[in-house]
Amino acid sequence: MALSAFIGMGIGLLGSGYQALKGAKEARDAKEALANYQRQKLKNYYEDLTVSTLGSDLQREEQAGLASSQLETLQGAGVRGLIGGLGRVELGSQTVNKQIGAGLDEQQKAIDQMSAQGASQNQLIQEEREKADIAALSSQYNAGQSGLMQGIGSMANIGMNAFMRGELEGEGKADKRPKNLVSNAMSNRPASAYGLGLNNKPLFTYSGLAPYPKS
Repeated sequence: MALSAFIGMGIGLLGSGYQALKGAKEARDAKEALANYQRQKLKNYYEDLTVSTLGSDLQREEQAGLASSQLETLQGAGVRGLIGGLGRVELGSQTVNKQIGAGLDEQQKAIDQMSAQGASQNQLIQEEREKADIAALSSQYNAGQSGLMQGIGSMANIGMNAFMRGELEGEGKADKRPKNLVSNAMSNRPASAYGLGLNNKPLFTYSGLAPYPKS
């Protein structure tokens, strides 16, 4: 095998080997990453929301002041006025408390709704990110496996080509050797060995046809 062919084969083997090793490492890293993949956890900030009681506290204070003023007015109206007016004052306080409770409940419902929407959005985002991550790792694994197989296949092809070339060169040498041996042997043997003369006497001479020898 020529030196240039040997060098080319070596370079090809090195390149194929590097490709195979690189592919194997990429596939191994991707496989480990998939096996140890941690699901993402997104925070739902709506869960931290609380009902504001500032408005309800102001309403209670206003209602308490109004009830106190109404009671003072009823006391000045005498017993009959006081007895008849207490019911109206109490009814007013109850109405305000119901309104306050309804307002607080509406706030809590709004918070619960936003929290549920936030959880749903986080789930969708989490699923999309995980799908993208897993798809990328799967692609890396497949690419690594492909590189590994291509590298191995290239090395096998190079080895097979080298083997076939060596076989062909060996056959060429074998074909040439017998021809040379036959040629040398024929040049060293006398002509009589090939039926070109009888009793070592030539059939032809430079001067013409030689007389046929008598038996």
